[in-house]
Amino acid sequence: MNMDKQKFERILATHGGNPDAWPETERAMALNFAVTDPQAAIMLREARALHTLIGELPDIDPSPDLVDRIIHAAVAQNQTANADMRQQGRQSSILTDYRQRMRRLREGLWPFGPLWRPAAGLAAPALFGLLLGLYQPQLIATTAPTATTAT
Repeated sequence: MNMDKQKFERILATHGGNPDAWPETERAMALNFAVTDPQAAIMLREARALHTLIGELPDIDPSPDLVDRIIHAAVAQNQTANADMRQQGRQSSILTDYRQRMRRLREGLWPFGPLWRPAAGLAAPALFGLLLGLYQPQLIATTAPTATTAT
């Protein structure tokens, strides 16, 4: 598997400029690509500089107000998601109840299995009779004795 610019950029964007954080399966290829490609070397230098800069930032504790807002937003989102799930659950239970009632009604009216079988059994002779009736005048015309005239 070869390393290309897009894969290298993806590794840098995902894992940063520290090669120790890169996936082991791609680390050697990515480092080799950075050595052989001048653009990749520049991108790696910039990613390492950004990594160093972020590492030098002081740790800042969030304000209690920010923590409260984040927690309230998460709780509100969770409640909205739960309400949506309950609504979907009610809709699916209504649909399930309807299907069960219809199945019981069908079984009560016709306990012998699916309705399409007897319907097909009735439709086949009806279709045969219809076709026979349409074809019958031609049969009569071709088989009827013809009257002979005496001269």
